[in-house]
Amino acid sequence: MANPGTNATLKRPEGVSVKSKTVYVSDTGNDRVLGFAPGATSGILVAGGHGNGDGNAQLSNPSGIWVDNGSLQNGVMVYKIYIADTYNHRIMKYSVELGLFDRGAVVAAGGCLLSPAYIQPCIKGGLHYPEDLQPDGNDRLNPSNMNPPIYHFFAPKAVIVSSDGANITVVDTENHRVLTWIGYR
Repeated sequence: MANPGTNATLKRPEGVSVKSKTVYVSDTGNDRVLGFAPGATSGILVAGGHGNGDGNAQLSNPSGIWVDNGSLQNGVMVYKIYIADTYNHRIMKYSVELGLFDRGAVVAAGGCLLSPAYIQPCIKGGLHYPEDLQPDGNDRLNPSNMNPPIYHFFAPKAVIVSSDGANITVVDTENHRVLTWIGYR
């Protein structure tokens, strides 16, 4: 991680989202996401920041981010933040509250780039979503077997989730497509 010990210096930021006056920034070159309160000169670590990697607490060149409207949990406002974890070829979801980070980190979608269709589950724990044991069958969404299955992202750069959390849209950059799941989870 560049500039260890400081949350004031950004390196190649590529994404931003604002919720409740907090500005969330994907600090792409430092493999982390920071949250900046109004008037702050340094950010609070929200996700990543544990070096480049593919563990749930690590990111690899995060880019697009999306933050939901939050919900009260035990009297504390908790937000879900979705991150396009570009070079891990996945979308990560974190629960975020002030002062805590990397809480409840899970792969929300993708993470299957290196996995041939016949390998179950995906290499490194990616998700096959929507679930389909034979995603490349002749009667499936990918009948040509030439295009990557819908859960095989290649450098996703942006993510948006509907306000009710039911639909998710991913800009799958290097596959040259935008995917939307209706009724996601």
